[in-house]
Amino acid sequence: MRKLYFWAALLLTIFITVTCLISIHNFDEFEVIADTDKYVHLSFYFLFTYIWYQYLVRRLENTVKFKVRLYTFIWACSYGIAIEVCQGLFTKDRSADYHDIIANSSGAMLAILALWLFEKFKNKKNPEL
Repeated sequence: MRKLYFWAALLLTIFITVTCLISIHNFDEFEVIADTDKYVHLSFYFLFTYIWYQYLVRRLENTVKFKVRLYTFIWACSYGIAIEVCQGLFTKDRSADYHDIIANSSGAMLAILALWLFEKFKNKKNPEL
């Protein structure tokens, strides 16, 4: 199962990288309602954080889950900032946007919160775990 999460996380990371760095003119045929791209960013980073956490929690079995959530959150936020910097430096028709960084970080934070609540609920139902 660990390998499945690794490959899913890696493929999602590649997908996010490619879609964030290719020319925005490739998406001209899609009509975008104002600020809906922020929901896309939030959703991408929610999923990104969730899948990387699932991989890391299995990979780092003996590590406290709080630390794994923290590592995953830091990784997701750092990656989101790096993508925005790359958009500003290496693309002609895209620009770095701090609103995207906020949306990315919000998606990561929501995933961490959901994971924490799930663990808390799971442990409450099964105290012996």
